[in-house]
Amino acid sequence: MQKTTSLRHTHGDNPAHKQELLDALAGELPPFIARADVERHLGGMVSGKTLSNADARGEGPEVAYAVGRKIVYSREALLLWLSRNFSVQRLVVFKQES
Repeated sequence: MQKTTSLRHTHGDNPAHKQELLDALAGELPPFIARADVERHLGGMVSGKTLSNADARGEGPEVAYAVGRKIVYSREALLLWLSRNFSVQRLVVFKQES
């Protein structure tokens, strides 16, 4: 028998799932993150270009520092920005035997 796996999710934002993800990230992220490193630290969820565009529109994380030519965000400001700008849904894995 061969097993197949599919992912399904519910529509809309789930506050409990969002908080679960943010709590997990908060425990793993350094206190300050350079814009160029955000994509790597967040596992590809958000790119530096996305943050650059948000900053240019005045919609980026509220706490950012220019350190030389680098932009650096505080962990808390980045997580708050993520929570305000992205919906989160936990995917459910369905395994079927065929």
